[in-house]
Amino acid sequence: YVVRDELAGFAKLFRDHKAYKCFVDGLRRERRLRRRIETLQNYRTLGLTDWESVDKFKQDSRVRDAAKEGCHGNLMDIRRDVRGTDSSLAVSLQGSSIVAADTVTSTNGPSEEHASDSDRGTQMTRLDDAYDLLNAGELQACEDSGFTPVQYITVKSLLLTSQDSLNEYVTEEKKERIKKLLVKERIYPETTAE
Repeated sequence: YVVRDELAGFAKLFRDHKAYKCFVDGLRRERRLRRRIETLQNYRTLGLTDWESVDKFKQDSRVRDAAKEGCHGNLMDIRRDVRGTDSSLAVSLQGSSIVAADTVTSTNGPSEEHASDSDRGTQMTRLDDAYDLLNAGELQACEDSGFTPVQYITVKSLLLTSQDSLNEYVTEEKKERIKKLLVKERIYPETTAE
């Protein structure tokens, strides 16, 4: 309604109230979409490619915030929530390579494009051009391992979250190359990489 108040002086330029209301509604919709795009771009820069990983990131950030504040009573409840959710990435496993799924749809709401107002109801497709998410060392590791950037991000996420699901799908050589890079970048602890 702030936009409407600021533009009240311009109301004379429109032929009728309906045209003015349509204009103001369009401005509001544009602001909402801009905020939504900024949020999605922020998720993309963080390497989050599906809604499950976004939810896990939000839960992890709540745990970190609670730990910083020293709320030990609430911290146990938050950790219980994190353990109770499914944090696995949406991947389709084919042979010895891991390929990110084309689309991941949330089951908590509508998945149509016009549902952009809700955070959960939209559809987030895979990142075809993930080169901007990787640094030079990671791009080199992709070339050495024969992974696409999306596959590399998926393997990296699996390495950092669960060793068991990764062991049967990725060769030891490729896994070691990625581990060495992650240790070098100080993303993965050195003691478990050896």
